[in-house]
Amino acid sequence: MLAQQDSELVFAFSSGRAGSGPATWGQFAIWDAVTKLGSQAFRYNVCSGGAVEPGLPVAQIISGLRELFLLHESLRTTLHGDGSGGLVQRVHGAGDAVVTVRRCEPEAVEAAAAALFEELATRSFDVERDWPARFGVVESGGLVRHMVLALSHTAVDAWGLRHLIEDMTVLTLGTTARQLREQRPERLQPLEEAQYQASDRGRRQDAS
Repeated sequence: MLAQQDSELVFAFSSGRAGSGPATWGQFAIWDAVTKLGSQAFRYNVCSGGAVEPGLPVAQIISGLRELFLLHESLRTTLHGDGSGGLVQRVHGAGDAVVTVRRCEPEAVEAAAAALFEELATRSFDVERDWPARFGVVESGGLVRHMVLALSHTAVDAWGLRHLIEDMTVLTLGTTARQLREQRPERLQPLEEAQYQASDRGRRQDAS
């Protein structure tokens, strides 16, 4: 069996917007579903993985993830019951996140990536205490060859995951979160989406 070695890298992010407010309809629906599922809640996880070609330094991947956290507030949002059947979302402006790094020989990259995907994807999220996202990379020959993402469905759906991966690619290549926000100001963050849903127009849309 080929040797492999795991480590965890912690990266910090800061200067993000912070705030709290009612949860969105989608957050509440998924939170209710995964709460009922208990230990099987991981079945609602939204996951992806793919080769990194050409390989990139771990530091470059970490830089992209830091910007990704600043761009997408849902990645740094925790959910909390309000004691009366409702749900509150809290967006954190700063914190630490972890990337699992699995190092192996070149011929073992595919097998290592498949195993890492299984490990990250089949663990449920505690969306009250943890970030709703896990990241892992397979490193070989000093470069990242594969990346894995596992997210709580409270943070992203399948359509959103597609955009998340596109954003991660651009951010890893040097674009900043601020630049992307300026390019597409029409995209709503979860707090803004919840505010819209509570408005008269949002209620009319829901009723229709």
